[in-house]
Amino acid sequence: GEAGGAAGQRAYTSRVCEGVARRVIEVMQAARRGWKEGAGRPRPKAVVFSEFDNDLSQVSSHLTLALGSGAVAEHWGPFRSSELARFRHNKQTFRRCPRCGYENEPQVEHDACDRFLFQVTLTPHGGDPLDAEADPSAEEWAATWLVEEERVFVREGGGGAYRRWQLRDFDTYRNPALLTAAVREVWIDAGPLAGSKLPPPR
Repeated sequence: GEAGGAAGQRAYTSRVCEGVARRVIEVMQAARRGWKEGAGRPRPKAVVFSEFDNDLSQVSSHLTLALGSGAVAEHWGPFRSSELARFRHNKQTFRRCPRCGYENEPQVEHDACDRFLFQVTLTPHGGDPLDAEADPSAEEWAATWLVEEERVFVREGGGGAYRRWQLRDFDTYRNPALLTAAVREVWIDAGPLAGSKLPPPR
């Protein structure tokens, strides 16, 4: 029936794509052997085109399975620029968390550490670096730092103990309607922080 015909067509397409991948590998292996025997020639690379996205995706999957993800660059989607750079320069781009050192590829979604970092502007003289009329030189003495969430403590104004910042404070601090009449105070701990690769704020 129609279902069986569609399944047969998919199986046939899969076999063709697998054969194409094998052929690409064979050609590249021969080119690499010639490259190693020669001198001063650029390292051989291959570009695979197809007018059918599904076929190209299957060929890419077979190549990745055989050679590893580091040997295949996929020039499509939102990460085509980084993939093109990897193909041209043989350099893998990645993101590294400055807090814990975790690394992940930009094109891999849902693969990152979940630590928060704050961008904090410290004004040692108690001024407002955004108020140019009050202090035209504010930009010269204000310092902006990336700060780990473990360094951030808050308390309600008027005294009391500081407590560690919590995730729910995001909504409270950025929404004036949720703030109480008392002014909230923020304290940044500048002491050593084990495991962090960020410089402490000064």
